[in-house]
Amino acid sequence: MGTERLAPGIIVMEIGDRSGGTFNKLWQRIKNWNSKRYFTDGYCVYANYIDSKRHQVLPKTQLTKVEVRNALCRRHLI
Repeated sequence: MGTERLAPGIIVMEIGDRSGGTFNKLWQRIKNWNSKRYFTDGYCVYANYIDSKRHQVLPKTQLTKVEVRNALCRRHLI
């Protein structure tokens, strides 16, 4: 296995708005990965999909790197 799980990067993404429909498309792709934890910004849609025992909401200060990557992706896709 090694340390690849610790490597930074985007594993998968879904392009769209922040609706449940967009997140559902992403969730269908990742739900079978058997992840032990899901870290999010706590957006209300996620609670409809992610089991609360495996869902951890992080403060925005801990999501800065992710938000920067998201902004760069949006910038280059427009």
